Amino acid sequence: MKKFIGILLAVVSIFTLAACKDQEVINDTAVTAAFDNASINQNSITIELTVDDPDDEITGTIYARLYDVDDHAISSRSFSKSTVSDHALDAVTITFAGLGLEQAYYISVVVTVERDTITVETYEFQTIGTIHITTVEEFMNMDDYRGADYILDNDLDFSDVDFATPFSNVYFSGTFDGQGYALSNIHIKTSKSTTDPNSNYYYIGVFGYLSSSAEISNVVLDYVTIGSEAEPQQLNNSARVGFFAGYIASSSVIVENVTVQNSHMYIQSSSDNYVIIGGLVGESKGEFTGGTITDSSINLTTTEVQTNGRFLVRMGGAVGYLQPDGELHEVNVDVDLTYETLITEFVEDDGMKVAIGGAIGDNNAINSADSVTDVIATGDLDVTININPVEEVYGNYALYLGGLIGYSSTEITNGFFGGSLTVDHVSQANDASINKKVYVGGLYGYYGIQKVNEQLVWVADGNAITVSVGADVDVHADSLIGFEPKSPAHIYGVVGTESVVVNTITKEPTAPVIADMTDYFTSDFANDAYEALILG
Repeated sequence: MKKFIGILLAVVSIFTLAACKDQEVINDTAVTAAFDNASINQNSITIELTVDDPDDEITGTIYARLYDVDDHAISSRSFSKSTVSDHALDAVTITFAGLGLEQAYYISVVVTVERDTITVETYEFQTIGTIHITTVEEFMNMDDYRGADYILDNDLDFSDVDFATPFSNVYFSGTFDGQGYALSNIHIKTSKSTTDPNSNYYYIGVFGYLSSSAEISNVVLDYVTIGSEAEPQQLNNSARVGFFAGYIASSSVIVENVTVQNSHMYIQSSSDNYVIIGGLVGESKGEFTGGTITDSSINLTTTEVQTNGRFLVRMGGAVGYLQPDGELHEVNVDVDLTYETLITEFVEDDGMKVAIGGAIGDNNAINSADSVTDVIATGDLDVTININPVEEVYGNYALYLGGLIGYSSTEITNGFFGGSLTVDHVSQANDASINKKVYVGGLYGYYGIQKVNEQLVWVADGNAITVSVGADVDVHADSLIGFEPKSPAHIYGVVGTESVVVNTITKEPTAPVIADMTDYFTSDFANDAYEALILG
């Protein structure tokens, strides 16, 4: 009986060992496997696998098996041999998740040749831990581990660096805690996205492109420049641009406490699609809380268009375009926005739409209640419209310009605009047949829904709305909302004496005057920001 038990244990031991690690059979074979494009994070790896079988030897399933350093099998992926491709297995992306922090693993590629089990390739790797950044080189190399957790341990000066964001062709999905330290003297150059070789999209900004579950906090950006007044950055493709990031592509991204100061952007666009620009983020689907911009400016010139009915330009002091899932809270942006058209290639039936706001260019954050709260903008907005086609054509041009938001599909709570708005239209001989509409307001250029806005103010003292346009331009200008098709009972008004001038004619005041601003807003953030503005 004891002898039988011993034999049984030996058999069990053999099967257990086989389950832990594949038997490597020495055999002449032409089967090969290759790993490529590994992305290693703290608890996962994503990698591409290709298998070649030039002599048609594989007779069964292809396996990619994950083991720890003790040869214990962790996980496995199986694939059928292709019968229509040049490869036994075309490049397939594999992800193994739920791994340990700073642990070593390896992946074996196992195939069956006749009755033999053969390991044809292995890939060894180690997951990573929290990475502390102390040098410029370490920051620029973050794309090596774009899903990692990063902590900035000191200020970084990029004066001597030819800066291209680490996340222009791949997105950042990890965490980054700047601890209040500054990234300074950053001179950004564009980088074409290579996610799709045929892509024409740019994601321009210090952090470029954020997605998945990225979390970034406590970042200070000091003296970031994109182009210069003498040599504007040329964009001939669609682009998303922001000092902090060009594109936040996921609603699960969280950004908190970003400061931008002494930063300037000069861009000249000849895109055939669109350009989206924000002082913080160009386009956002994520949650952004706590953004400050001081002593900064954005200058955009459009030289050529072909929009096919889409917005060509969305530009905002904080965010150019806030997507339906996006959120924006507690932002205070003092950034001057200047926009000019110098267009000679406006062709028949072109349609150009421009949405510019002191805080948000186009606000479409419709998927959650209170998606935009506590929004302050104090910079000046200046727009010059100069459309001079080489011959007279028919087309459409629409400008939506607002002290807080250019074009809005949802309401906001608590906010004020403390700057001036200026629009100049240069009449040209060949633009008479272009249908030109201008919507200008101290809060909104255009507000399109029934929902009520609460606690919004234009600080009019020392500021003005001035519109100078040709007689053929359809103008809607108001101290608060340029145009709204519906008339909800907003809680809003002006502080001081409003000045709205259209073609040298001063409009009669119509807005409610807020005489006492003591605790007018329902948040400490907005009340404190207003007090700071008044005290200078």
